[in-house]
Amino acid sequence: MLSKWDELRLIARCVAGDDRHAFERLVDEYNDGLRRFLLNLTLGDACLTDDLAQETFLKAYLSLRSFQGLARFKTWLYRIAYNEYYSYMRKLKEEYPESEIRHDIMDSSIEHNDAKIDVERCLKVLNET
Repeated sequence: MLSKWDELRLIARCVAGDDRHAFERLVDEYNDGLRRFLLNLTLGDACLTDDLAQETFLKAYLSLRSFQGLARFKTWLYRIAYNEYYSYMRKLKEEYPESEIRHDIMDSSIEHNDAKIDVERCLKVLNET
């Protein structure tokens, strides 16, 4: 597992020297977890998960200069992944407004994520006391 300082060093190498091997190290570190996260969001759709993961890493690489280092790289990366997923679902809903199946998938996925966030917040409150 990379420490925050290791992440920052790798990101600095990517930004300063266009070191793709440094970014490859970040991809290797977070690829499996990111794919599990996306697989959960897509309700097991492996093809969609692969597409979203690829888009996420591409956007992350192209946006590395905007990474401020206030949070961990993993947090930033997962936020990009969630935004990619949400954009995909929004486009899908616009393209197929009459499709009940896709609305159900989107609604159940969002409800699942909201419930998961609520549980995480509750656990944090319990851990603080």
